[in-house]
Amino acid sequence: MRWPRIPRILSVRHRGGFLLWIKFDDGVEGEFDLRDVIPEFVNLAKPLADPRFVAKVRVHPELNTITWPGAIDLDPTVLHCVVTGTAIPGESRPRRAPESAARRRRPAKRASRRAGSKKR
Repeated sequence: MRWPRIPRILSVRHRGGFLLWIKFDDGVEGEFDLRDVIPEFVNLAKPLADPRFVAKVRVHPELNTITWPGAIDLDPTVLHCVVTGTAIPGESRPRRAPESAARRRRPAKRASRRAGSKKR
């Protein structure tokens, strides 16, 4: 059985309150509400109930996911599914995706040579 590739998070920005914007290494980027990922802020996730604590988010350089002080981190596959609006493996329906939906950056097109231009 071949396992799906785990997406890597390249950057994260706190957008206020519980909103975060993340960018993945496959070109997907988007905003999501942390409350769609964590329905109840209990146990280890309790500090995330405070938007000031949410603002302390960082990308962990070795885990390639987002983390907070106190060893709190989230699964990058779950975050990728939430941002793209696809079902998380093991769940039947997607969790709430942002209205703006995720964007996948397209590679820049190479400039085509004009007709009649000379080769060098």
